[in-house]
Amino acid sequence: MLKVEDAYFAISGTPIIEGVSFEITKGEIACLLGPSGSGKTSILRLIAGLEALDRGNIFIGDQLVSNKQHNLSPNKRGIGFLFQDYALFPHLTVYQNIAWGIGKTEKDKSGAIVKQLLDRIQMYDQAEKYPHELSGGEQQRVALARAQACQPNLLLLDEPFSGLDTNLRNDIREQTNLILRSDKVTSIIVTHDPEEAMTLADKIILINNGKISQVGNPEELYRSPSNKFAASFFGDINRLNGIVEGKLIKTSFGCFANNRFPEGVSVDVLARPESLKITRAPKDVGITCNEVEIQSLRKNGKYTVVRVGPKGDKNPENTVVIRQLGEIETYSTEPLFLELTENNTFLFAFFFLQLNSFEPCPFQVAVLPHRQECPWLLPRLSW
Repeated sequence: MLKVEDAYFAISGTPIIEGVSFEITKGEIACLLGPSGSGKTSILRLIAGLEALDRGNIFIGDQLVSNKQHNLSPNKRGIGFLFQDYALFPHLTVYQNIAWGIGKTEKDKSGAIVKQLLDRIQMYDQAEKYPHELSGGEQQRVALARAQACQPNLLLLDEPFSGLDTNLRNDIREQTNLILRSDKVTSIIVTHDPEEAMTLADKIILINNGKISQVGNPEELYRSPSNKFAASFFGDINRLNGIVEGKLIKTSFGCFANNRFPEGVSVDVLARPESLKITRAPKDVGITCNEVEIQSLRKNGKYTVVRVGPKGDKNPENTVVIRQLGEIETYSTEPLFLELTENNTFLFAFFFLQLNSFEPCPFQVAVLPHRQECPWLLPRLSW
């Protein structure tokens, strides 16, 4: 349905998008996810034809709509666009705003199309109201109906829920998801909210500094991140530094077995709070465990959130946060240790690779003339 190939876009010589490539199939809902300023909206504008490519190709269906020599006008691309501020016409009623989105060839059917859309967004009784008489959620629904009025092949939504408060945002997000899926509308949604992307998307395209960090379904990006940015973007993460010494990876919380990395390699251990737990009897898995102590503790609903560090180490940066179900016993004098599970825990190692080396490279890392990041899932172990 949509194919973006090696897209490059710059403003005044400054790259905004570099080498972006991805595909979206018919009926799929994809999210362009990333922090503010990462280039998400620029990609959406390039797809819409509101900006021109400096390099690369964009196809909608089988039609080439953009490259350096050619940029098909937005109104000929068969797309609908829902802007971040909704862009409703203040002098037009709800009915008239939706009718405005209907293509010229469908004008004779406009009454039936508008009524159908009003029913779908449950606003038939508010058809004669003006935008200023509507709530933020109602304005969003009208903007969505107008974007769908031309029966687009592709629907583009730029941060459609960002202006809504939390409770309303969740409700409108669910309603929008139901509408898009019931109509089987191929859609691209721009968002900076990982939870929103995981709720809505069949496919997530994670963007960082104008480049794709990772593409996959929500489960893949959360459970199997390909780099540290991807691992840390989906919620809180604990970051520990380790160094390979022989058959051990040594950290301030203890050592664990190494069977992958060469001597002297720096290893970052990234662990989500739910992958750690406090234990008084670490499992015997051949791991050298250092004792830890609790530095702070607070209740957060059914969870207890604890910050711990190596015993005797008061450096606040050398701590980890644990989110554990239920209460944690703190009055016992028995020593405390950390237990780390393989779920939501990742190893990333850096290698300095030799230039022009064509010998097999360990760990299936591509031979590149720069620092290379290599991810590994971490086996179950105790610290």
